[in-house]
Amino acid sequence: MAEREYTCEEISKGMKRAAGWLFADLFHNIFWNTVVILIGENADGEDLELRITKKWLEANHANKFGFTNELAAKFTAHVEICQDPLCQEAKKRIRAIGKHFASNTMPGGPAVVLAGTVDRFPGEYARHECRLGRKNGYGRRIDELKRFFKWFTDDRDFWVWPDEIASTEPTP
Repeated sequence: MAEREYTCEEISKGMKRAAGWLFADLFHNIFWNTVVILIGENADGEDLELRITKKWLEANHANKFGFTNELAAKFTAHVEICQDPLCQEAKKRIRAIGKHFASNTMPGGPAVVLAGTVDRFPGEYARHECRLGRKNGYGRRIDELKRFFKWFTDDRDFWVWPDEIASTEPTP
């Protein structure tokens, strides 16, 4: 039986999901259920917010979408040589998060990690906010985090948001 061929669109979606999940996993390990707010960083001057929960990680794991280790290797090799804009974007994402994942570091560095650990307590299930603003001296760190936040905020429909779905369901 012939091996299935994948389109650049399918490959880029798989890589986009993998790169996003890697960032989300690092993010959740630092912030748990905290809502991280980049003050005034949205295009309209509004705050840019991101919250990644354990439910989110489970719902968006690449394996749930048929993405296996074998496909990851095949897709990675493809995007390294493909000149299609979709594949080039996927390659940029994998490289952007890859260096952080390999060294287990959070984009934004130790200052962001410290800010994240302060708001973690009293418990994993508490809903807290971690507000990062340029006036607080987080400018360079915000610039680094913002590009990763955009992966989620600019393409919300690509991701599954189980906490939002659950919170809008009527209580019996």
